[in-house]
Amino acid sequence: DDDSESVMGTSTNSFTTTSSFCHAQRSSPSPSSSVQQPLDWIQQWFLEEGGNFYSVQSLLNEYCKVCRQKDQDGNSGLPRLDRLHVTTLLSMNPHLPQQQDLSAAHVWKWEDGQDFEDYQVTDTTEFLEQDVTFSVLKEGSAMEYRIQASSSSSVVPSGYEWFLQGDYQDHVVLPIYHGEKFVGTIAWSTKRRSGFSQQDVDLFHRSLKGLSTLLRLHTNEMVVMTLQERWEDSLQSQIRDLERANRRLASSSEKVLKRSQAQLKHFAMMSHEIRTPLNCIVGLSNLLLSEHQN
Repeated sequence: DDDSESVMGTSTNSFTTTSSFCHAQRSSPSPSSSVQQPLDWIQQWFLEEGGNFYSVQSLLNEYCKVCRQKDQDGNSGLPRLDRLHVTTLLSMNPHLPQQQDLSAAHVWKWEDGQDFEDYQVTDTTEFLEQDVTFSVLKEGSAMEYRIQASSSSSVVPSGYEWFLQGDYQDHVVLPIYHGEKFVGTIAWSTKRRSGFSQQDVDLFHRSLKGLSTLLRLHTNEMVVMTLQERWEDSLQSQIRDLERANRRLASSSEKVLKRSQAQLKHFAMMSHEIRTPLNCIVGLSNLLLSEHQN
Protein backbone atom coordinates (compact mmCIF):
# COMPACT_ATOMS: atom_id res chain seq x y z
CA ASP A 1 0.00 0.00 0.00
CA ASP A 2 1.05 3.68 -0.23
CA ASP A 3 1.80 3.87 3.47
CA SER A 4 4.18 0.93 3.37
CA GLU A 5 6.00 2.28 0.32
CA SER A 6 6.60 5.60 2.04
CA VAL A 7 8.26 3.77 4.92
CA MET A 8 10.01 0.87 3.21
CA GLY A 9 10.55 2.30 -0.25
CA THR A 10 9.96 0.28 -3.38
CA SER A 11 11.92 -2.84 -4.28
CA THR A 12 11.92 -5.01 -7.40
CA ASN A 13 12.38 -8.17 -5.34
CA SER A 14 9.77 -7.32 -2.72
CA PHE A 15 6.98 -9.86 -3.01
CA THR A 16 4.66 -8.82 -0.21
CA THR A 17 4.13 -6.08 2.34
CA THR A 18 2.15 -7.27 5.34
CA SER A 19 1.88 -3.76 6.79
CA SER A 20 3.90 -0.58 6.89
CA PHE A 21 6.20 -2.42 9.26
CA CYS A 22 7.03 -5.45 7.16
CA HIS A 23 9.14 -6.20 4.15
CA ALA A 24 10.05 -9.61 2.80
CA GLN A 25 12.78 -10.16 0.26
CA ARG A 26 13.35 -13.08 -2.07
CA SER A 27 17.14 -12.89 -2.42
CA SER A 28 20.08 -11.86 -0.27
CA PRO A 29 21.33 -8.31 -0.90
CA SER A 30 24.68 -7.70 -2.55
CA PRO A 31 27.31 -7.10 0.16
CA SER A 32 28.85 -3.65 0.42
CA SER A 33 32.57 -3.12 0.70
CA SER A 34 32.16 -1.29 4.03
CA VAL A 35 31.03 -4.51 5.70
CA GLN A 36 34.30 -6.33 5.07
CA GLN A 37 36.15 -5.05 8.17
CA PRO A 38 33.48 -5.98 10.74
CA LEU A 39 32.90 -9.24 8.86
CA ASP A 40 36.61 -10.12 9.08
CA TRP A 41 36.56 -9.32 12.79
CA ILE A 42 33.48 -11.41 13.55
CA GLN A 43 34.74 -14.34 11.46
CA GLN A 44 38.01 -14.20 13.37
CA TRP A 45 35.99 -14.20 16.59
CA PHE A 46 34.09 -17.28 15.38
CA LEU A 47 37.36 -19.08 14.67
CA GLU A 48 39.07 -18.13 17.92
CA GLU A 49 36.16 -18.35 20.36
CA GLY A 50 33.61 -20.57 18.65
CA GLY A 51 34.94 -23.81 20.12
CA ASN A 52 35.09 -22.48 23.68
CA PHE A 53 31.35 -22.43 24.28
CA TYR A 54 29.67 -25.39 25.94
CA SER A 55 26.11 -24.55 24.86
CA VAL A 56 24.02 -22.44 22.49
CA GLN A 57 23.17 -20.17 25.41
CA SER A 58 26.81 -19.37 26.17
CA LEU A 59 27.49 -18.81 22.45
CA LEU A 60 24.57 -16.41 21.93
CA ASN A 61 25.18 -14.58 25.20
CA GLU A 62 28.78 -13.89 24.26
CA TYR A 63 27.93 -13.00 20.66
CA CYS A 64 25.38 -10.39 21.75
CA LYS A 65 27.67 -9.08 24.47
CA VAL A 66 30.53 -8.63 22.00
CA CYS A 67 28.32 -6.84 19.46
CA ARG A 68 26.99 -4.44 22.09
CA GLN A 69 30.45 -3.79 23.51
CA LYS A 70 31.94 -3.10 20.09
CA ASP A 71 29.02 -0.82 19.24
CA GLN A 72 29.62 1.18 22.42
CA ASP A 73 33.32 1.45 21.61
CA GLY A 74 32.40 3.06 18.27
CA ASN A 75 33.76 2.66 14.75
CA SER A 76 33.51 -1.13 14.95
CA GLY A 77 30.94 -1.52 12.22
CA LEU A 78 29.04 -4.03 14.38
CA PRO A 79 25.30 -3.48 14.92
CA ARG A 80 23.72 -2.70 18.25
CA LEU A 81 21.71 -5.72 19.35
CA ASP A 82 18.91 -5.54 21.90
CA ARG A 83 17.34 -8.89 21.09
CA LEU A 84 18.41 -12.08 19.35
CA HIS A 85 15.99 -14.90 18.63
CA VAL A 86 16.98 -18.29 17.20
CA THR A 87 14.61 -21.10 16.24
CA THR A 88 15.87 -24.43 14.88
CA LEU A 89 14.08 -27.59 13.82
CA LEU A 90 15.61 -30.62 15.50
CA SER A 91 15.65 -33.45 12.97
CA MET A 92 15.19 -36.74 14.83
CA ASN A 93 14.95 -38.83 11.68
CA PRO A 94 17.01 -37.47 8.76
CA HIS A 95 15.68 -40.23 6.45
CA LEU A 96 12.18 -38.73 6.52
CA PRO A 97 11.13 -35.93 4.15
CA GLN A 98 11.36 -32.51 5.79
CA GLN A 99 7.56 -32.08 5.73
CA GLN A 100 7.19 -35.22 7.86
CA ASP A 101 10.21 -34.72 10.12
CA LEU A 102 8.94 -31.99 12.45
CA SER A 103 9.44 -33.89 15.67
CA ALA A 104 10.72 -30.90 17.66
CA ALA A 105 11.86 -27.30 17.48
CA HIS A 106 14.14 -25.46 19.89
CA VAL A 107 14.00 -21.76 20.70
CA TRP A 108 16.69 -19.55 22.22
CA LYS A 109 16.04 -15.90 23.00
CA TRP A 110 18.47 -13.33 24.30
CA GLU A 111 17.15 -9.89 25.23
CA ASP A 112 19.04 -7.12 26.94
CA GLY A 113 18.09 -6.93 30.62
CA GLN A 114 15.98 -10.11 30.48
CA ASP A 115 16.59 -13.70 31.52
CA PHE A 116 17.80 -15.95 28.71
CA GLU A 117 14.99 -18.15 27.36
CA ASP A 118 15.71 -21.68 26.22
CA TYR A 119 12.86 -24.10 25.56
CA GLN A 120 11.73 -26.89 23.27
CA VAL A 121 8.51 -26.93 21.25
CA THR A 122 6.93 -30.34 20.74
CA ASP A 123 3.81 -29.22 18.83
CA THR A 124 5.70 -27.84 15.84
CA THR A 125 2.63 -27.70 13.59
CA GLU A 126 0.83 -25.20 15.82
CA PHE A 127 4.09 -23.33 16.43
CA LEU A 128 4.70 -22.86 12.69
CA GLU A 129 1.14 -21.67 12.15
CA GLN A 130 1.55 -18.96 14.81
CA ASP A 131 4.96 -17.66 13.64
CA VAL A 132 4.34 -15.73 10.41
CA THR A 133 7.97 -14.99 9.57
CA PHE A 134 9.08 -18.56 10.23
CA SER A 135 6.40 -19.91 7.91
CA VAL A 136 7.25 -17.43 5.12
CA LEU A 137 10.96 -18.23 5.24
CA LYS A 138 10.36 -21.97 5.57
CA GLU A 139 8.27 -21.95 2.41
CA GLY A 140 11.24 -20.44 0.59
CA SER A 141 9.24 -17.51 -0.79
CA ALA A 142 11.68 -15.05 0.83
CA MET A 143 15.29 -14.98 2.00
CA GLU A 144 14.79 -12.06 4.36
CA TYR A 145 11.94 -10.77 6.51
CA ARG A 146 12.16 -7.31 8.02
CA ILE A 147 9.95 -5.30 10.36
CA GLN A 148 10.64 -1.59 10.77
CA ALA A 149 8.88 0.88 13.04
CA SER A 150 6.79 3.65 11.48
CA SER A 151 5.16 6.69 12.99
CA SER A 152 2.32 6.40 10.49
CA SER A 153 1.06 2.99 11.62
CA SER A 154 0.89 0.81 14.72
CA VAL A 155 0.02 -2.46 12.99
CA VAL A 156 2.37 -5.42 13.35
CA PRO A 157 1.94 -9.08 12.37
CA SER A 158 0.22 -11.40 14.80
CA GLY A 159 2.62 -12.56 17.51
CA TYR A 160 4.85 -9.45 17.24
CA GLU A 161 3.18 -7.27 19.85
CA TRP A 162 6.47 -7.33 21.75
CA PHE A 163 7.95 -5.18 18.94
CA LEU A 164 5.73 -2.24 19.86
CA GLN A 165 5.65 -2.88 23.58
CA GLY A 166 9.45 -3.00 23.75
CA ASP A 167 9.84 0.13 21.60
CA TYR A 168 11.86 -1.77 19.00
CA GLN A 169 12.74 -0.01 15.76
CA ASP A 170 14.06 -2.73 13.48
CA HIS A 171 13.82 -6.51 13.24
CA VAL A 172 15.62 -8.62 10.61
CA VAL A 173 14.97 -12.36 10.20
CA LEU A 174 17.10 -14.65 8.03
CA PRO A 175 16.64 -18.37 7.27
CA ILE A 176 19.20 -20.99 8.27
CA TYR A 177 19.95 -23.63 5.66
CA HIS A 178 22.10 -26.75 5.93
CA GLY A 179 22.74 -27.58 2.31
CA GLU A 180 19.35 -27.27 0.63
CA LYS A 181 17.38 -28.01 3.80
CA PHE A 182 15.71 -25.26 5.82
CA VAL A 183 16.45 -25.80 9.52
CA GLY A 184 15.46 -22.57 11.27
CA THR A 185 15.73 -18.79 11.55
CA ILE A 186 17.88 -16.15 13.25
CA ALA A 187 16.34 -12.77 14.10
CA TRP A 188 18.22 -9.63 15.14
CA SER A 189 16.38 -6.69 16.76
CA THR A 190 17.41 -3.21 17.85
CA LYS A 191 15.88 -0.26 19.70
CA ARG A 192 18.21 2.23 18.04
CA ARG A 193 16.07 4.98 16.49
CA SER A 194 17.83 4.75 13.15
CA GLY A 195 17.35 0.98 13.08
CA PHE A 196 19.81 -1.27 11.28
CA SER A 197 21.86 0.21 8.47
CA GLN A 198 22.30 -1.56 5.16
CA GLN A 199 25.81 -2.42 6.33
CA ASP A 200 24.31 -4.13 9.39
CA VAL A 201 21.94 -6.18 7.22
CA ASP A 202 24.82 -7.10 4.88
CA LEU A 203 26.82 -8.22 7.92
CA PHE A 204 23.92 -10.42 9.08
CA HIS A 205 23.74 -12.09 5.68
CA ARG A 206 27.48 -12.61 5.32
CA SER A 207 28.09 -13.80 8.89
CA LEU A 208 25.07 -16.11 8.85
CA LYS A 209 26.97 -19.18 7.66
CA GLY A 210 29.59 -18.90 10.38
CA LEU A 211 27.04 -18.36 13.13
CA SER A 212 24.73 -21.09 11.83
CA THR A 213 27.66 -23.55 11.64
CA LEU A 214 28.42 -22.99 15.32
CA LEU A 215 24.72 -23.36 16.11
CA ARG A 216 24.63 -26.55 14.08
CA LEU A 217 27.43 -28.09 16.14
CA HIS A 218 25.51 -27.42 19.34
CA THR A 219 22.12 -28.47 17.94
CA ASN A 220 23.61 -31.70 16.58
CA GLU A 221 24.92 -32.38 20.06
CA MET A 222 21.44 -31.64 21.43
CA VAL A 223 19.89 -34.07 18.94
CA VAL A 224 22.39 -36.76 19.93
CA MET A 225 21.69 -36.12 23.62
CA THR A 226 17.93 -36.16 22.99
CA LEU A 227 18.16 -39.41 21.05
CA GLN A 228 20.39 -40.88 23.76
CA GLU A 229 17.88 -39.86 26.43
CA ARG A 230 15.07 -41.40 24.39
CA TRP A 231 17.10 -44.56 23.92
CA GLU A 232 17.90 -44.72 27.64
CA ASP A 233 14.24 -44.10 28.53
CA SER A 234 13.20 -46.81 26.05
CA LEU A 235 15.82 -49.18 27.46
CA GLN A 236 14.71 -48.50 31.03
CA SER A 237 11.10 -49.04 30.00
CA GLN A 238 12.00 -52.35 28.37
CA ILE A 239 13.99 -53.39 31.45
CA ARG A 240 10.99 -52.58 33.67
CA ASP A 241 8.70 -54.53 31.35
CA LEU A 242 11.14 -57.45 31.42
CA GLU A 243 11.33 -57.33 35.22
CA ARG A 244 7.53 -57.36 35.46
CA ALA A 245 7.38 -60.26 33.02
CA ASN A 246 10.03 -62.13 35.04
CA ARG A 247 8.06 -61.55 38.25
CA ARG A 248 4.89 -62.83 36.58
CA LEU A 249 6.82 -65.83 35.25
CA ALA A 250 8.32 -66.57 38.67
CA SER A 251 4.89 -66.30 40.28
CA SER A 252 3.39 -68.60 37.64
CA SER A 253 6.27 -71.08 38.05
CA GLU A 254 5.77 -71.14 41.81
CA LYS A 255 2.05 -71.79 41.35
CA VAL A 256 2.77 -74.62 38.89
CA LEU A 257 5.35 -76.12 41.25
CA LYS A 258 2.93 -76.02 44.19
CA ARG A 259 0.19 -77.55 42.07
CA SER A 260 2.57 -80.30 40.91
CA GLN A 261 3.66 -81.04 44.46
CA ALA A 262 0.03 -81.18 45.58
CA GLN A 263 -0.79 -83.58 42.75
CA LEU A 264 2.21 -85.80 43.61
CA LYS A 265 1.15 -85.90 47.25
CA HIS A 266 -2.38 -86.73 46.22
CA PHE A 267 -1.18 -89.53 43.95
CA ALA A 268 1.06 -90.89 46.73
CA MET A 269 -1.87 -90.95 49.15
CA MET A 270 -4.09 -92.60 46.56
CA SER A 271 -1.39 -95.19 45.87
CA HIS A 272 -1.09 -95.97 49.57
CA GLU A 273 -4.85 -96.15 50.04
CA ILE A 274 -5.24 -98.47 47.06
CA ARG A 275 -2.18 -100.67 47.82
CA THR A 276 -3.26 -101.58 51.35
CA PRO A 277 -6.65 -103.15 50.47
CA LEU A 278 -5.13 -104.73 47.36
CA ASN A 279 -2.52 -106.44 49.55
CA CYS A 280 -5.32 -107.82 51.71
CA ILE A 281 -7.23 -109.07 48.69
CA VAL A 282 -4.14 -110.69 47.22
CA GLY A 283 -3.26 -112.31 50.55
CA LEU A 284 -6.75 -113.65 51.16
CA SER A 285 -6.96 -114.88 47.58
CA ASN A 286 -3.73 -116.82 48.07
CA LEU A 287 -5.06 -118.38 51.31
CA LEU A 288 -8.31 -119.40 49.65
CA LEU A 289 -6.48 -120.90 46.75
CA SER A 290 -4.13 -122.87 49.00
CA GLU A 291 -7.00 -124.18 51.18
CA HIS A 292 -8.97 -125.16 48.09
CA GLN A 293 -6.02 -127.05 46.74
CA ASN A 294 -5.54 -128.84 50.08
